Amino acid sequence: MILQNPRTLVDSQLSLSDKGIDVIDIIDSQKLITLTVLKLSKNKIRSALNMQQFPNLRQLDLSHNLLSSYSQVVPPLRNLPSLESLRVDGNPLCLKYPHFLDVLVARLSPPLKVLNGIKLSEDAVLNAI
Repeated sequence: MILQNPRTLVDSQLSLSDKGIDVIDIIDSQKLITLTVLKLSKNKIRSALNMQQFPNLRQLDLSHNLLSSYSQVVPPLRNLPSLESLRVDGNPLCLKYPHFLDVLVARLSPPLKVLNGIKLSEDAVLNAI
């Protein structure tokens, strides 16, 4: 299933968890520009490509998907200048590479403030860099 033209946008939030989504397609919809919270947990997503279409995204939940490649996650997420909270726990990438979370902190901070539900301390950010 491909994420495309969702109709359930409520107060700039969209929850599409556990829907069998495997690809984030380019969506031609002006209302998604205002999207600030996107929940895509428990799907079959392998890549964060095309996330740049949500430039105002502040919270993103990609936990419990099939993310397994650094290049399919970090570069696309760096194009989200407002991203403050990110969940990626439960993905193969986190299990395979224990230091992957440090890489995320180093590459996405600032503005990233919360990772996998844990508030990042200033020390954590400095140690990751």
